[in-house]
Amino acid sequence: MWNNYKVCLGLLLLTVSYTITAYGKVQYLAQRVTFNVGEMINTPTDLVFPYKDPTVAYKFLSELTDSLRVAWDELRFGNSFARGYMGWTPSIDQMFLSTTCGPNVTTTSVQCLSLNGLVDDIVISAEKNIREKVGMSSSEKYAAVRRSYLASQLLSEKLSNTTSNFLSVSTGNCGLGFPTLALYIPVFFVMLILSVLLFNEMDTYLNINQQIRSMLLLIPPDASEAVPDIREYVNTLSTKMSILSFLSKNNKDNDKKTKAILEGSTDGVILCNSEGNIVEVNSAAQAMFSITQADVVGNNLSTLFSEDVTMLIREVSKTHKGTKKELHGKRKEDAQFPVRLSTSVGVWNNKTHVACFVTDCTIEQKQKELLDIEKKNNETLLLSILPSAVASRLKRGETCIADQLEDVTCFFSDMVGFTKMSSTMTATDLVTILNKIVVGLDDLCVANNLEKIKTIGDAYFCVGGLGNDPYHPEHTVRFGLQAIKCVRELSEGEISIRVGVHTGPVVAGVIGRNKFAYDCWGDSVNMASRMEVFI
Repeated sequence: MWNNYKVCLGLLLLTVSYTITAYGKVQYLAQRVTFNVGEMINTPTDLVFPYKDPTVAYKFLSELTDSLRVAWDELRFGNSFARGYMGWTPSIDQMFLSTTCGPNVTTTSVQCLSLNGLVDDIVISAEKNIREKVGMSSSEKYAAVRRSYLASQLLSEKLSNTTSNFLSVSTGNCGLGFPTLALYIPVFFVMLILSVLLFNEMDTYLNINQQIRSMLLLIPPDASEAVPDIREYVNTLSTKMSILSFLSKNNKDNDKKTKAILEGSTDGVILCNSEGNIVEVNSAAQAMFSITQADVVGNNLSTLFSEDVTMLIREVSKTHKGTKKELHGKRKEDAQFPVRLSTSVGVWNNKTHVACFVTDCTIEQKQKELLDIEKKNNETLLLSILPSAVASRLKRGETCIADQLEDVTCFFSDMVGFTKMSSTMTATDLVTILNKIVVGLDDLCVANNLEKIKTIGDAYFCVGGLGNDPYHPEHTVRFGLQAIKCVRELSEGEISIRVGVHTGPVVAGVIGRNKFAYDCWGDSVNMASRMEVFI
């Protein structure tokens, strides 16, 4: 049995808490409507104090009356979490519906209205009086304001009586005895007292403002504009009272501007919160990742990349410093593509968001790969013409390359009888056999750490010692012996060569602008050439 009491008491406390909150809200909104109607009626016909634009004033009043109707429905019927006043017993329902006219009171008087009638009268009279205020006399304006304030006062009194009746009926429905009521009643009254105190504070604040603003109506506009303190007070009131009306419009305009900027970007733009959860994706990003808004909004940003970017987003949100990073994006079909992710922090919809600007680098990467291949081919071509050390100096921008080398071994060779043999061969056969021999000698140069300088006709010139090889004389002589054997084998014994080798100082450098060449000069070169002749 006690368990049933506890359940009932819990539900009752929830209902009482909800209804008291709704009760305070209805009281507050009714006072606000009454106050604003009185203020607007008593202003000059061409003004709606404190608003400079009458349209804004009427819109604000309409929002107040709509809010009052919504709060009144919640007080009567409740919501999905708690019950309202109506529906407990017929006696409580009757308080909302019945009319009670005292003696000597006409049936059209506001004192005869039910609770529902009082709320309807406050709302309907407010809208009617504002529309018709231009044609009202002073006595009619006074009567309209008096009726509005009287309806608000009666609503407060009747709601208080209804709340007391609600307490009595609701505790009786739970079958609560005195010990339980001893715990329940103090809790209820504490909440009720707090609600009344809050309402009184609101009422006092509104009354003070009403008196000040009513007195301001007696001051000529020119005089109020001339006093800085009065002008500032009026402007402050105008701003505070109209801010709710303008805020919604401004937020919508800002949203439109923000989305227009996002859609106008050629890069993909993804907005996410500080945890990396996606909030907005522009059209460029949707096309880039082959997605739609519904596919990704609410998901983590890392779902769009091969790498985990959650920690990156958190760091950017914390430090408010943008970053750039090379990543790999993922499309729906799991195809990866290179992207550049740039992040920045900003405010959108009054919340801090991280803006991620994504650039598809597929074309850029392909161009880079082609450039790398071309660069490698150029370097290979350059190395086939120049020694690696000389090529590096040229790439660094040196224009005059000349070296005095004190210890270099020069090699010269010449094919015996090749000129006479070439007269009996076709051009194709001649070039083929000559190319085969030169390629064979080139391979031997590389194997023996020598540097090929040039070929002149059927003569072959190379040197050893350019690469700091201490054994370049031995390597050059060995190359000569291998060259004699190589030429005989490649020509099938039809061609032989004479060779000359000499070690000594030379001058080496790069000459020419078109088809430049690396060459060596000096007595050592001449000596090797002459020795080749006499072998």
